[in-house]
Amino acid sequence: AGHLVFRPQNLGIRSCDGAAPGGKLELPGVVQRREFLGGVVRYQVEMAGHQVLVDASHQRGEPPFPPGAEVQLLLDRDQLVVLPG
Repeated sequence: AGHLVFRPQNLGIRSCDGAAPGGKLELPGVVQRREFLGGVVRYQVEMAGHQVLVDASHQRGEPPFPPGAEVQLLLDRDQLVVLPG
């Protein structure tokens, strides 16, 4: 067994009620906290018992996800790196 790793900026985040873009790996999670960093919102998301950081661009008119929100994390499979475990 190994470990899958990826960078926070390579993850996308969306609500659970929309259609995901094709070809993306979808991972369910729950927002634990959020932090505004200028043009970026950094979310801490619990996913399958693990804490994951997601950096999403902050867009005017798009409300940020509140703590407790159920979300889908989106990741291109080619952004995954497998480390031997």
